Amino acid sequence: VPGSKGNPVGGSKDVGTLTYFAGIKSRGEPTQMIAKYGGVQMKVNLISFEEWGKLKSDKIPFMPFITQSDGTIMLETENICKHLATMGGKFVVDSKQEELCKIANSAPMQLADPLYNLPDGGASLGVPPFEKWLEAVIPVLKDLVSKLGDGPFFAGEAPGYGEAFIFHDLDNQFALAKPELTTAIGKEAMAKLEAFYARFAALDGIKEYLAERPKVWGVPGSKGNPVGGSKDVGTLTYFAGIKSRGEPTQMIAKYGGVQMKVNLISFEEWGKLKSDKIPFMPFITQSDGTIMLETENICKHLATMGGKFVVDSKQEELCKIANSAPMQLADPLYNLPDGGASLGVPPFEKWLEAVIPVLKDLVSKLGDGPFFAGEAPGYGEAFIFHDLDNQFALAKPELTTAIGKEAMAKLEAFY
Repeated sequence: VPGSKGNPVGGSKDVGTLTYFAGIKSRGEPTQMIAKYGGVQMKVNLISFEEWGKLKSDKIPFMPFITQSDGTIMLETENICKHLATMGGKFVVDSKQEELCKIANSAPMQLADPLYNLPDGGASLGVPPFEKWLEAVIPVLKDLVSKLGDGPFFAGEAPGYGEAFIFHDLDNQFALAKPELTTAIGKEAMAKLEAFYARFAALDGIKEYLAERPKVWGVPGSKGNPVGGSKDVGTLTYFAGIKSRGEPTQMIAKYGGVQMKVNLISFEEWGKLKSDKIPFMPFITQSDGTIMLETENICKHLATMGGKFVVDSKQEELCKIANSAPMQLADPLYNLPDGGASLGVPPFEKWLEAVIPVLKDLVSKLGDGPFFAGEAPGYGEAFIFHDLDNQFALAKPELTTAIGKEAMAKLEAFY
């Protein structure tokens, strides 16, 4: 009978047209993967936010939706996923997969979508901040590892349709916070999720879909698409020949592949340039002519655009420590003839006394590393590295005596 397992739609696997947002790696993805794997013919209509504003109505209150051949509208992502899997006849379809699809389509798993795709991380839609989401998703991921068992798939030897949604969630979560998630759930658990992810990605239909899909995702200004596909931030200006705040900014840009011109100027040139608009350096002159000030803001901005360094509240704190006395005072002590005395910098002995407890605390924060953020480095660590670079050149023997050889060895290993 048409609509049965043997005859999903009267001998045809044409389901109509799926409509969803263009460029957003969200609920439109698992639906398309399920269709591809099952050989289901489904046109895809990807629209802009503006087009959605005109289309949204009581009849079509949300996306994705399928416009079927008879003109009727199919809503609800989980219903669409199950329908496509049933029509395809290849994915396992049962109550466990329904449960898995529901988990994947619900908070906290699905919230990686707005966190990754939207400029405000979905805050305007009520999405919790990154740290709160991270805290909530960890026990869910641990439970999924338990459900997966020895695999290879959640359904056993063959994959189920809910696993397409789990794969999609992991795809966004790995892009968003893989180092933090690895630290939280453990390397062994992460290895199991990675193995599932790789197996699912290699399935016929899925690998073709992944190869054909867009390479850039998210609204411009989001984590996925920091500057609309371009990583050109403009021009950084700082002192020439001074190993100070211009260093961590450039390192962060380099690591993230951010295109940033660098204009290094003399003290004399700075005297002519300094104004109410540009009261201090470093600063970035952006493509629209606006000026970005404040070293810590610049560091975070460059790291976010690069998309490789860990960016979270702990790294903000680390960046602040590195950019404040006594850590940052190694810069003038090392770079200026009077050691910065004319700028109010304390003498070497006073600085040494003040910096020792901070270094000891940093050793504690670092723990077993390899980085302060865990397996992958965070952006604040570029500033810590810079400070240590000056401090080691300035006073490594004295610092080693003060904090101990074991503590110094940890800092050197991080460095």
